[in-house]
Amino acid sequence: MVRARLTTGVCFAGLRRIIHLAADTKGAPVEAAWTYLTTVVERLTSARIDVAAARDHSWANRAYDACVQAAVGALLAAGIRPASPRGTWRHACVQSPLNGLLIIRRQRYPAALRRVLRDARAVREHADYTPASGSARVASRGLQAAQAFVQAIQETVR
Repeated sequence: MVRARLTTGVCFAGLRRIIHLAADTKGAPVEAAWTYLTTVVERLTSARIDVAAARDHSWANRAYDACVQAAVGALLAAGIRPASPRGTWRHACVQSPLNGLLIIRRQRYPAALRRVLRDARAVREHADYTPASGSARVASRGLQAAQAFVQAIQETVR
């Protein structure tokens, strides 16, 4: 496996990180990506059921998790590895390389997807930390955005 280092990667939390870019001719990045992308279907299905049952706190959590897993799959498919020495992805450090490298610089995904992960996180935090329930309109739009986000990533990774 050939590795190059990009030392200008900055995670969402503002901490300097090293993002490993890996090139592998055997398709390992795509295989690793699909391990994440297979869990996305389960999470989106759970979010759909929760929206139908008006479980506001649960659907927001599942939709956000689906978006994060899809984003990690997109990063892995592009050969981008986590900065963590343990090889784990921090939620706060997924959005920056996704937006900066894959959406803006490489233009692999539509620019409209830049806000989806951030918006899903905001809705999830609102659902997790406030007692008020969300509206049906927010749930419908949030779920549609998550589905479009996941679908765009799955189509590109194939």
